[in-house]
Amino acid sequence: MQAIVVVVTLVFGLGAAGVAIGWLNDRRVAAIAQRTPKETPREILEARFAAGEIDEAEFNRRMNRLLLGPRLELD
Repeated sequence: MQAIVVVVTLVFGLGAAGVAIGWLNDRRVAAIAQRTPKETPREILEARFAAGEIDEAEFNRRMNRLLLGPRLELD
C-alpha cells in the first residue's frame, strides 16, 4: 500500500513540476516575443551622429569600420 502511495505521489509531483515548467517556458517565450527589436550598430552610429555626439570625421571612420571590418595587420 505504501508503494502505491509513493508512486502516486511521484506521478502527481512530476506532473505538477511539468506543468510549472511549461508555464514558465510559455511566459519566457511571450516575453521574448514582446521585446522591441534592438537597433543595429549602424542605426546606433547614425543616431549618435544625428544627436551631435560624434563629429563627421569620427562618424565616417566608424562607418567604414562597420562596412569594411577590422584592419588587416601584417606582421
